[in-house]
Amino acid sequence: MMVIDQDSTQVTATFPLGTIPLSGEVTGPGDGLIYVGGSVPSVVSTKLNRVVGNVDGLGNFTACALARNHLYGGPIAYAVGVYNLTTGVFSDLPPPVQPGPGESVNQTYGSSPPDGKTYWSPYAVTNGYTVVSGVGIYSTATNTVLAAISLPPDIYYLAPAFSRDSSTAYIAGPGVIAVYNATTFQSIATFSYPTTFTSLAISPDGSIIYATDQKAVYVLDAANGAQKQTIALPAQVGAMALSPDGTTLFLTDLSSSSVDLISTASGQLTVVPVPYPPGSVVVVP
Repeated sequence: MMVIDQDSTQVTATFPLGTIPLSGEVTGPGDGLIYVGGSVPSVVSTKLNRVVGNVDGLGNFTACALARNHLYGGPIAYAVGVYNLTTGVFSDLPPPVQPGPGESVNQTYGSSPPDGKTYWSPYAVTNGYTVVSGVGIYSTATNTVLAAISLPPDIYYLAPAFSRDSSTAYIAGPGVIAVYNATTFQSIATFSYPTTFTSLAISPDGSIIYATDQKAVYVLDAANGAQKQTIALPAQVGAMALSPDGTTLFLTDLSSSSVDLISTASGQLTVVPVPYPPGSVVVVP
């Protein structure tokens, strides 16, 4: 794992996580821990900059969200796994909808709003082709289905991005961002674009959507979806995350060992070389 200081834009620490393949990383509020998925998921202390534990018994787990002391992700691509960090019990969440004869429900990796009350998982019902797409919404208190939002058929919907007050969910799909009330699960708006976004982040005050299609960062008005600014990128990017203070975007460079830092105030881009090709990024206070 590599640590970048937001202010100095310098790599301040690098430490090994082992030789196992890694898959996703999430952090919880205030505890200074990062959970990194993989063949043997690791627990990393941001205070010590080292691995302080492993989640035994979770093979090939992709870490997606941490809510109510539950780690959400998936041991396989078609179901949602949930690991109780208190009891050490692992289980699968029920499918958000019941498939018909000859159909299956395939779920992809999801996310939770900041308040941690729900977990949202995109899904597709298929029988050789996609019949229905949507997002399943679960209570993190009971791990039961609260709702299933239907979307136009396409399996390529992203895990939602949420406003900091947990009131609004933004779901990117082919050429669209679908906006939902995160409490009532009702549609608010749908914004259309000539490109497909691969990652979203929401400003702390909820007024701006930062979206990337891996080639540029688009600064969008969260109220109406209007494009306010476009920031060109030096190379194709993968993951994107926004700092808690909303001043800096972090993007992983897919073509080299570097991370792109973008000032949200000026649009200035700084390329930070790192020792190894970055796969994912998470930002902590």
